[in-house]
Amino acid sequence: MVGLAICLTISTLIILWVQDEKSFDTFHKDYEQIYSVNSILQNNDKEQVWTTSPAPLFKFAQQLPEVKNASRVNLEENATLVDDKKSKLIRI
Repeated sequence: MVGLAICLTISTLIILWVQDEKSFDTFHKDYEQIYSVNSILQNNDKEQVWTTSPAPLFKFAQQLPEVKNASRVNLEENATLVDDKKSKLIRI
């Protein structure tokens, strides 16, 4: 019985995780056109995945004709957000 309960719990958690991953950004109109670029850093035998792209990659993406819009998201504290016309500054 304990083994069955553990299997059902793990299966439920996996299903919830898959649903969460598949629902990411689906509230956008053209969600099929949204891509996320992650950085994978390898140091000796360790591998780290950063959920932000390096700044040169962002500049490169802006120069590609296939890319309509590009945005670099950085989740550091004390960030300043600016709109396109640089008329509104928001401190986080």
